[in-house]
Parts: sequence; C-alpha cells; structure tokens
Amino acid sequence: MYGCKMPEDQNKKACYKIQITGVYDLLLIISPNMIASLIAEMRRFDTRKILVPAEKILPPGYAEYLKRVLIANEYSENVYDMAAEQFRRLEVEQSPCFDSVNVTRKKKTRFDLEAGEIFYMLVRNAKSRFRYVFPDEEGKEISVPLEHL
Repeated sequence: MYGCKMPEDQNKKACYKIQITGVYDLLLIISPNMIASLIAEMRRFDTRKILVPAEKILPPGYAEYLKRVLIANEYSENVYDMAAEQFRRLEVEQSPCFDSVNVTRKKKTRFDLEAGEIFYMLVRNAKSRFRYVFPDEEGKEISVPLEHL
C-alpha cells in the first residue's frame, strides 16, 4: 500500500489506513505523531480499555500552543475535548478505531479509551503498520506513515 515504510521481508498488505471521518469545521489537531504515540501506548496493554495520561499523546508544549491558537481564533472548545472528539471519529479501514473515548480530569487529564475490536486486533499485531490519511486544501489525499515505538 502507498505510504507505508515496510521492512524488506514484510508483506505490504499489513499496512492500514487511519483517517478522521466526517466534515469538521474546527481545527484538525490530531497529528500523525499523536496517533503513533497512541498506538505505541495501546501496544503496552493487553486490554481494549486503557486510561492514558494526556501528556503521553498530546505533549504539554503542543497542548499549550493549541490553546493559544484556539483563543486567537476565538474558539471556545477545550483542546482535550477537541482531541477526544477527533479520536472518536478515527477509523481504520472504514471501521471505528474506538468504541468509547472520554476525557477525565481527576488530578491529571487523561484519555479513557476503549478500542474497537478490529483496531485492537490490528494494534496487537506487531507486524501491522499504519498510515494517517487526510485531505489537503484542494481535497487531495495526503498519506503519512506512522512510526511508533
């Protein structure tokens, strides 16, 4: 598949397309690095339900930058709520990545996630590779390989 960096000995069909679905009026804040970090976190657990500290996915410096961008553009949305909404709309090969996405704010901000069955099985397969796909200003598809730890 186009856009995946695969080791020579690995079958290219193990590369899966991740995208945010639907039309969104707000800023697209989920970056390829954020999705790669999320996949890396998910691979550390043996369960579909995980609680991830926000800074593991959304670095504090980036979160602060986004807050300033939102204020400058007169958006009233919270950065973490926006990220959660965009995570809810993520799909892998036309199947929802998550059955449930919530933000908890007890002491520290965290993402409370329950992976969809298909996404979970793909993430658990160490040979699976992913590419993040999104449209540019003209609607052309841009594909970015996701590198995760």
